[in-house]
Amino acid sequence: MAFREIYSTQIAKVLTWNSLAMLMKLISGFVSIKVVAVLVGPNGVALIGQLNNFMTIVLAISTGGVLNGVTKYLAEYRNRPAWKTYQVIYSAVSAIILMTLIMSLTIAFGSNFFSNWILNSEKFKLIFLLLGLLICFNVANSLFLSILNGLKIFKVHVKSNISSSCISLVLSIFFTYRFGLYGAMLSIVVSQSAIFIFNLFLFRKHGWPIIQKAYYFGRLNKYILKRLGSYSIMTLMGIVALPISQMIIRKFLVEHYSLFSAGLWEAMNRLSSVYLMLITTSLSVYYLPRLAEIDSYYDLRREIFLIAKLVFPILIGGLFFVFFFREVVITLLFSSEFERMEVLFKYQLIGDFFKIASWLLAFLMVAKKMTGVYIASEIFFNLLLIGFSYMLIGRIGVLGASIAYCVSYIMYFLLMLWVFRGVVFNNKFFE
Repeated sequence: MAFREIYSTQIAKVLTWNSLAMLMKLISGFVSIKVVAVLVGPNGVALIGQLNNFMTIVLAISTGGVLNGVTKYLAEYRNRPAWKTYQVIYSAVSAIILMTLIMSLTIAFGSNFFSNWILNSEKFKLIFLLLGLLICFNVANSLFLSILNGLKIFKVHVKSNISSSCISLVLSIFFTYRFGLYGAMLSIVVSQSAIFIFNLFLFRKHGWPIIQKAYYFGRLNKYILKRLGSYSIMTLMGIVALPISQMIIRKFLVEHYSLFSAGLWEAMNRLSSVYLMLITTSLSVYYLPRLAEIDSYYDLRREIFLIAKLVFPILIGGLFFVFFFREVVITLLFSSEFERMEVLFKYQLIGDFFKIASWLLAFLMVAKKMTGVYIASEIFFNLLLIGFSYMLIGRIGVLGASIAYCVSYIMYFLLMLWVFRGVVFNNKFFE
């Protein structure tokens, strides 16, 4: 297929729509990294990493892990009778309200325990109390975006992402500058409340009427709940497993080396997540709903290879750029305290390439509801990551964590090639 034809496809249009949003996210992400790195140092970065991982786990459980299912079924039912859409939204919202209430009360009343367990200090218990009280806003924002994604209202989705980036950046700079490490954590917790208020103005025109109709005409559907439940298991495993693994590895680094070493590793992880944002966000917005719609084997294979031809040149070019200018990147985005993280780049970047390559195939497991295979693959990857990290960190320190990341994603990619060998190597997949 010609290069011009590739860029005329819908994924290219999504990338175009997302370009401004991604630019804002990249700018806000890089500025936030710089501000936090300079003001709190590697030790603070490590603790913030623990809090971010914990919040990811809490959000996943609070949403019941059904957001990917909401996106899939809204995309699937988009051209079908409206009552199907209403039942999906009604059933999902009912499950989410129950799970959010449970998590909110658990974290609020257990704030002292979680402060000691996650951050090894009681002085952050107010952070966890606020997290428990405000998690509902984070959940609401995520639900809104999933509905917009499933209904393919991409432009409003982009506007929401832009506003979220701007609000988060402003709050991060203000609170971190004013209160240091405590302020940085506070901004993470409270930013979603401000974002929710702004999103209400965006959502009321496009998404709110659908939710209102779902409230009046929707019913709790056991069949839909069961189908969402299968996504719940997959999503919870996918979202929760890696943050848990990272928290375990970070604690291992702190116990056997120092909080400083854990901060260097966390800084590398955070940098990685920011520069991969363009690809991962665009895939989430377009790729999952598109795979969910495809029933033909030939269209499925064509879509995967089409996306690969678009993504890989951008990915490889970006990774080489980051590697060759890694000293400049450290100077611009961090501080002199982070100079020792330069040795982590090579293995991190190789791992990032295989991470994206494996995700292009792994998204199929979610789109086609391959629950058992998905759970087994996630367990396989995270056990590899923890096992290799324990083995290598004990021998070569923080560099071992980056090598473990690299090796684990290479093996995960090989597993995906084997699982989807029918698609990749032109054999029948649906038969």
